[in-house]
Amino acid sequence: MKTWIWSSTRVLVFHVLQVERGNEMADYAASFTPRIIFHYVSGGVGHTMQFRGFRGETQAVVGNRGRLAAFGLASEIAAWLPDDFQWLSAVYIEEDDDLSTPDVVPLPVTGSIAVATLSPEDKARFLGFAGRGTGPGASKASVRLFGVSVLTDDAGASVAKDFVITGVESALVADAVTAMDAANTAAIDNTRITWYNRATVKIHDYWLRQIRKGIVS
Repeated sequence: MKTWIWSSTRVLVFHVLQVERGNEMADYAASFTPRIIFHYVSGGVGHTMQFRGFRGETQAVVGNRGRLAAFGLASEIAAWLPDDFQWLSAVYIEEDDDLSTPDVVPLPVTGSIAVATLSPEDKARFLGFAGRGTGPGASKASVRLFGVSVLTDDAGASVAKDFVITGVESALVADAVTAMDAANTAAIDNTRITWYNRATVKIHDYWLRQIRKGIVS
């Protein structure tokens, strides 16, 4: 049986963010909109990815939105993912609730990078996408995919310059953004997300600490 390392604090895609309207800050509870959470392994390390649907939608509709977005993202950048990438499980949480129900994972995605060749840095690296809901003062949203190895022939010069890869610089990023936009997922404030045509390459502090402790190697 395989054993994967998991973060002690779940890494969620959409964080509860405050929205500024005038001088006020409106808070949205994590349960304001329904969501689906996918557990996956990448580079031998377990992570989670979350997408949201709109209030009043059924579990089937929210699940389909999330699966389309998650599969679209991962499949379009499969060239940068390790070959052990795998969806493990999924849970659905309806609006105004914190109880989870098992759900269906996205379609399989096959990574292209041999996991044996990954460095500790590769395992701590993630590709982050950001977006925003619709209308003035709409909520921000973000999604991260871990274990990426950005290939130098695709976007190396961009990463070395500013650690941001635009859709103009990489067709993989552009296609991933297009796929997520097509899924029509919701921000936490119940408005449709439009994803920015760029991705940011970063090392996650938590996983960097695990590397320094020797837990991830």
